[in-house]
Amino acid sequence: LLPLQSSQLLCLRHCHQTTRPRPLDTFTDLLASGTSPQLSRSQTFGSLQHRFLIPDLVVFLLCHNFIRVLSRDLRVPIPTIAMRLFLPLAFLGIAVSVWGAFDPASKNNVVVYYGQGPNQGDLINHCQQPEIDVIVLSFVHLFPAQANGYPGTNFGNRCGGQVYPGPGFNGVNDPSRNQLQSHCPSLNAQIPVCQQQYGKKILLSLGGGVTSYQLTGQNEGELLATYLWKMFGPKDPSWTGPRPFDNNGQAVEVDGFDMDIEHPSTDNSVGYIALVTLLRTFYASASKQYYLTGAPQCVVPDASMAAMISAVKFDMIFVQFYNTPSCSAATWASSNPSYVPGQSFQGAGFTFDAWVQWLSNTPSRDAKVFITLPGSPDAANPGNYINHDQARNLISAYYCRPSFGGVAVWEATRGDSNPYNGKSFQATMKLWLQGAAADARLSSCQAPSTPVPSSVAPTQPTMGFAAVHTAIAERRVRTAGLGANQASAHAAPEAEAGTRDYRSRLMDRVALGGRLAGVMATINVVASGGSVEAQACTVVPVVSLGLAFAADRPEKR
Repeated sequence: LLPLQSSQLLCLRHCHQTTRPRPLDTFTDLLASGTSPQLSRSQTFGSLQHRFLIPDLVVFLLCHNFIRVLSRDLRVPIPTIAMRLFLPLAFLGIAVSVWGAFDPASKNNVVVYYGQGPNQGDLINHCQQPEIDVIVLSFVHLFPAQANGYPGTNFGNRCGGQVYPGPGFNGVNDPSRNQLQSHCPSLNAQIPVCQQQYGKKILLSLGGGVTSYQLTGQNEGELLATYLWKMFGPKDPSWTGPRPFDNNGQAVEVDGFDMDIEHPSTDNSVGYIALVTLLRTFYASASKQYYLTGAPQCVVPDASMAAMISAVKFDMIFVQFYNTPSCSAATWASSNPSYVPGQSFQGAGFTFDAWVQWLSNTPSRDAKVFITLPGSPDAANPGNYINHDQARNLISAYYCRPSFGGVAVWEATRGDSNPYNGKSFQATMKLWLQGAAADARLSSCQAPSTPVPSSVAPTQPTMGFAAVHTAIAERRVRTAGLGANQASAHAAPEAEAGTRDYRSRLMDRVALGGRLAGVMATINVVASGGSVEAQACTVVPVVSLGLAFAADRPEKR
């Protein structure tokens, strides 16, 4: 058992090392040769780079001579042992390549807005951060009536001053109003890399804080939807107009559209309802999943967006809990300075539960609700900013809600400039989300101790990650006990007849350890919303458990 304990310590140390990636194919040779390579942290699964791979377990077990020892003691070839022990994990590796992609049902998603940061760097810098799941490009800040017939875009310093000539609007062609940017080379090149290599979802946001956009009437709404789909959606061979994100003949399409409408319509939202309704129709015929998201203010309902959210299904709602003090995250944080996870707390006007209740009566009832926060004090009014530790408390308080989807951050550049222990604001939010997933104190929901709006229904407790982990641990103990009882039952016949095949029994238990590791890792991956890296070390003790089952061998073989 001493080498097993050392192995687990090695795993913990290994999980915090960063070395260059190694190709997955090299592990075939390692299994065959039994050599001991250097430890590495990340390899490549297909087109996605995941930071926890099952072959790492093979590497450090080989380094620690487990397989060699088993091969020597059992007189069984190394490849045979390796296959019996790690074949279940190989199948898990295939699943990891799928689960590592964006999971809209997860509670651990981190969304960042990008495009309006001061002196912002390349998009790819954010795509390379594994903590980020969705990047929202901002903004389409003008609509056809204001931008000479086409939408108008502004992505800060990521684009030059060149624009497409607009077709005019309502018979008037005014080139001075052309605003559809035509020269954004870094975005054109990096969006497909972000999507294909790093697994990010790229959304395009409409609106923002400016007041110069407006939709009036159904025709304008449907015209804007059509332009968005033709320009930024899947390429239509019959479309001869602009494709602003296409790159040297490569069709580049976003993964959906975000509505950040921050001032009221002049037509009772007829235009906006037409916009989102037609977008949903387009989505239905697409060959991939497209998302419709919204970013309302925290007041329930939002005066500028309630009508469209009530009319059409939204997939995610990024509620801005920082522009309105009465329902802001900052007010909640100041009212709960000594919050203890799992304990009751002051509602303080925070409207997460009220949003969930309001959405329950709309087509967006199944939408995931995100807590949107400013990434630094200068990203919004400083009085509405909450620091990293306050954000951890807020996440813990609401994580157990079934509709909780994660954290959205305004905006990426400012979040990068506001680190906590070397991690950006948004990366820290991912860390807090993963911590909440594993916190046994959050396995059931606590309602605010102060009255909330009457529309808020009681929240039912949910089985959290910790409860799942405990259930599996109990199953593991029962399995261990079963193994001991079986060994005891067979001890006398073995001693009497000497015919018990010890090598076969040990190999069975080695294989059982691999299967248990696969089950444990699978549950950890699912429970953490696809966040594999955070659960890496949990697999090793279970593998060790399978080997420990084999420790009840006779003193003499």
